[in-house]
Amino acid sequence: MRIHPFAKDAGLRLFAPAFTERVSQQARQAPHDAALQTEAGAAERLAAVTIEAYVRAQDLDVCGLRVLFDGARCTVHVQGQAAHQASREKAVLCCGNVQGVAQVHDLMTVVAHAGCSRFHRVSNGDSLPQIAEHCYGDAACWPRILDANRPMLHAPDHIYSGQVLRIPA
Repeated sequence: MRIHPFAKDAGLRLFAPAFTERVSQQARQAPHDAALQTEAGAAERLAAVTIEAYVRAQDLDVCGLRVLFDGARCTVHVQGQAAHQASREKAVLCCGNVQGVAQVHDLMTVVAHAGCSRFHRVSNGDSLPQIAEHCYGDAACWPRILDANRPMLHAPDHIYSGQVLRIPA
């Protein structure tokens, strides 16, 4: 079990910009208002289903995938059993690199354990060669980073500030 921080205001726009802010506000006020509890719960379920569908669309090797969204904390809880560490890490990144998500609570298990990758938050002006130079000491290793983040990352110039990337060992 691990909690991974993400940039809440950066990432893939799976929802209308105001949606997650409204869900978060409703969830914080819900304990005091029964009608808001119902509305916030429905919105949180919609957010969870949408994020889960996005993870499934990446065709990762994960069984029993289950995603929950906590609007009050802007937190995604992800469960399931990944065949490999890489699939687990990619599922966490899919959940976290979504606008409106501040952190991912990783409750996944792995069948075949392998060395863990580290995560790198992209800064303004970063490029994959710069990140490879920083992480590996060799800018020419940038294709390793691109491959480690497929299928979420399609091309080396599609990174953005605040995005979190997998950096394999």
